[in-house]
Amino acid sequence: MKKRLKTIIALAMCAVMVAAIPFSVGAHAENSYTYNYDYWGEFTDSPDMYSIASVTTASMLGIDSLKNPKGMTVANETIYICDTGNNRIVIAKRAIEGEEPKKYQPQAATEENANPEEIANVTVTTPEEGVTPVANEITEVKVTTPTTEPQPVNAETVPNGKVKYTSDLYVIEDGVKDHFTVDESKYPGKTTDITTFNGPTDIAISEDGNIFICDNANHRIVKVDKDWVYMGQFNVPVDSTFDANAEFLPNKIVVDTAERVYCIATNVNKGLIKYEADFTFSGFVGATPVTYNFWDWLWKKFASQEQRNAMANFVPTQYDNLYMDKEGFIYVCTYKPSDEDVDSGAADVVRKLNLLGSDILVRNGSYAIYGDLYMGGTGSAPKGKSEFADITTLDNDIYICLDQNRGRLFIYDDQGHLVCAFGGKGNMNGYFNRATSIDHINGKDLLVLDESDSAITLFTATEYGNLIFDAIDQFDLGEYDASEQSWRKVMELNGNYDLAYIGVGRSLLRQKKYKEAMEYFELKHDAENYSKAFKQYRKQWVEDNIVLIVIVVLLLFLVPLGIGKLKSIKHEIDTADIFQL
Repeated sequence: MKKRLKTIIALAMCAVMVAAIPFSVGAHAENSYTYNYDYWGEFTDSPDMYSIASVTTASMLGIDSLKNPKGMTVANETIYICDTGNNRIVIAKRAIEGEEPKKYQPQAATEENANPEEIANVTVTTPEEGVTPVANEITEVKVTTPTTEPQPVNAETVPNGKVKYTSDLYVIEDGVKDHFTVDESKYPGKTTDITTFNGPTDIAISEDGNIFICDNANHRIVKVDKDWVYMGQFNVPVDSTFDANAEFLPNKIVVDTAERVYCIATNVNKGLIKYEADFTFSGFVGATPVTYNFWDWLWKKFASQEQRNAMANFVPTQYDNLYMDKEGFIYVCTYKPSDEDVDSGAADVVRKLNLLGSDILVRNGSYAIYGDLYMGGTGSAPKGKSEFADITTLDNDIYICLDQNRGRLFIYDDQGHLVCAFGGKGNMNGYFNRATSIDHINGKDLLVLDESDSAITLFTATEYGNLIFDAIDQFDLGEYDASEQSWRKVMELNGNYDLAYIGVGRSLLRQKKYKEAMEYFELKHDAENYSKAFKQYRKQWVEDNIVLIVIVVLLLFLVPLGIGKLKSIKHEIDTADIFQL
């Protein structure tokens, strides 16, 4: 009896200890900043691929505030922020080392608010001698603020002749725009009565420097030139399938090299709204395939009209954000895929559209592209699936998705493999409360706009991250040996990184080292690449051993024939009459 009681107590203590261990994959992810998933779907820690360079608030930018900023775009190393709640566009840049920039001045200095150093430069205009001052006349006070002219950066003093950027952001001079001007002498016939913005949500810059703004609450997309002079606007689509009573609420846009506009509008699920450069609507592009449950479809066939009206309609999923890469392909992301699609792995949260609107995104990864694999959360941690609010693409076709629900960034390569994930919800640097927009600057550095905190976080790649980027870039350039060596250095820093093994295997495959490549693919269960390597290895082995193969084949045929012939001759000799007695 005592032994049984001891056994029960021991088992109870073990159960308590096991329950206290955070063995959940989801809980593990919540405690790690940078992580990945292996072939088996198990969570693996990872060195940081990006580090936090700076977190910039409105006051640090030199402006009064940012109110519910909805969009951010980087063009020509210039940052355009849609300060939605303040009905304006804020234009910022990243500081260059060794250069004193011209910054935005929120208000002109006066004698009352000028700095002591500035008082020396005040010029007071007094009435001329013999002239009686007018009552209540305001004496003119001109304040000259000492300025330092920007010093040009000498490329010879910068390593490799490249400009070296700091982590500081600043609003440029004349970098706050709440209106535009109309000049019919410059653009005949182009006029509008409303020259102010009302809830701008996104902005795009064409190659010619023209600016396109989603003026959401004014129900239009405004086009202005680089001097912010009105050039025209894109209005509600004229189409029989578009509800004439619905408000036109343009939300996100991109512009191609011909200045054709692709727009996502609220409550429009027919795909992207496409406009030609002459402001005419030309159709919808890239609607998502309609998905439905078979049993719901069957039930609708026999249901009454009232029952049908109460059921959900089978309609395409609405896009939530988009990005156009350097080749003109449009990456789109869907904020909230259906639970059924996520559970089945059929969720197309990210798509890559060509000019015809067809999805050409490569999906060779072990898992579907929809962020975190596990939806649970412990305590106050966010629960539910990842919700991609924005996407950006680097020049090497790596794309980064911004998860608004969990405050994380998911990086995928051009084959659909998860490179890494990092970030989280919170108030510390590198964490977000409501991340709403992402873009890249100066190559592969990342900017993330947090709508709730009204702050911009700048991420720069670490040594580990640069090695990964180098390996991918070298492979794309055909430098397979260099790519292999870079991936091996990555493996030294992270021995559990599946993508490094696959990267080495792919590099060896291109170097025609098929047998070695097969070993690396086998280690990480990459069946598709293993098959490719095996096929080439088999072909190579046959070519290298063709002489031996021919000899063996000939022997297999000739030896039996020879033996048979000898037996036949022997039989003829044995049965010949001459040898009969």
